[in-house]
Amino acid sequence: MNNTITTAEIDMATPTGGRIIKEFEQHNRSVRLNYPASESITEKTYTVDEAFDIVT
Repeated sequence: MNNTITTAEIDMATPTGGRIIKEFEQHNRSVRLNYPASESITEKTYTVDEAFDIVT
């Protein structure tokens, strides 16, 4: 099998983007997600589900 890497930018703030990310997270053996570092990281960190609850 030939290993090929594809990079995509997905807007997690949209309902469709959120669904795509959740689907990718279920395939952690074949998908690696890199989240951008926030400029305003606070002491409180959020799980992925908490973050989606905030933006939706």
